[in-house]
Amino acid sequence: MRIALAQINSTLGDFESNKNKIIESILSLSAKKAELIIFPEGALFGYHPFDLLERDTLITQQIKALKQIIKTIPKKVHVLIGGFEKNTGRGRPYFNTAFLCTKNKIIRSFHKELLPTGDVFDEARFIEQGKIKDNYFNLNGKNFLLTICEDIWAWESIYAENPLKKLPRKKIDLIINMSASPFHKGKLNMRLDMAQKTARHLKAPIAYVNMVGAQDEIIYDGQSFILDKQGKLIHKMMSFEEETNIFDMTTQESWNRTASKETETEQLRKALVLGIKDFTTKIGITKVHLGLSGGIDSALVAVLAVDALGPNNVKLFALPTQFNLNESFTVAKQLAKNIGVELKDISIQSTFQHIKKIIDEEFKIEKFSLTHENLQAR
Repeated sequence: MRIALAQINSTLGDFESNKNKIIESILSLSAKKAELIIFPEGALFGYHPFDLLERDTLITQQIKALKQIIKTIPKKVHVLIGGFEKNTGRGRPYFNTAFLCTKNKIIRSFHKELLPTGDVFDEARFIEQGKIKDNYFNLNGKNFLLTICEDIWAWESIYAENPLKKLPRKKIDLIINMSASPFHKGKLNMRLDMAQKTARHLKAPIAYVNMVGAQDEIIYDGQSFILDKQGKLIHKMMSFEEETNIFDMTTQESWNRTASKETETEQLRKALVLGIKDFTTKIGITKVHLGLSGGIDSALVAVLAVDALGPNNVKLFALPTQFNLNESFTVAKQLAKNIGVELKDISIQSTFQHIKKIIDEEFKIEKFSLTHENLQAR
């Protein structure tokens, strides 16, 4: 059976864009004979939803988009799409859901059990718990267990019980984990540790599909992967980029192609570049204006901005006063040349003198001090 992992970059609440991206991936992967296509957690709605779940009309729009997607699914192809679903019973209003779909049909829904409550990821405000034990399914003669992100993290001591340890002993051909797991230094190793413990305990390989992209200050790094039942890493996808990949459960074809390793510094750089790019483009900003002083801070910001947006979309300005050395401008000018951006020199000396006069009169300052130097930055 041919399984596809679709590591995509979704935009929170932009159902039209997310729908089109999902359809494009489905058609492309099904043309390559994928039989089951797996998208990340929240792929259709975007993730994390924050307070958007207070507006239930958005769930209606999401389901409308989902119904449009399933019309495009080719025959004999199944798709797992992450989103949110209304809870028609008692409890909180929604479930964090994986929809199993085929041509013109939503076959069933799977619900997330373990709900994070840390920082902005406070799912317990709106999301009702599901049960992992209900998330078994069979497809084309293969047995699957569906988990969503946090469901495989109960090996940590913050949880009193691990629902994976209470699962009935059933044959599992593949564990699926649909995630929107944010990036921080060392996070991939933490994910691998949790997934390895899950694979070894359940004696089954695991396909981990993670979101990529940035939502405000939260950055998702992708790096989806496959482990065998011993917990050995047999395939890892790219970091901070969209990617799709197909593997065959029977022959293990394509299971040995792993993205190259990166240093921690390179990963941090890619995270910052993606964060800048998605923060600007997802809110409709196409160009940025930055100050360039000749110091290391503004130099780093300028380089990252050019990497993210391109030199034609970045404008640099030197805003000197009497405190700036000629060397600072020379260094700034050389950096601007190196990254292909024009540097405009606009003196703010007269503005500084005007504000200095006001401050001196208001606070009866007679001697020059550090306060005056700090006015330049204000």
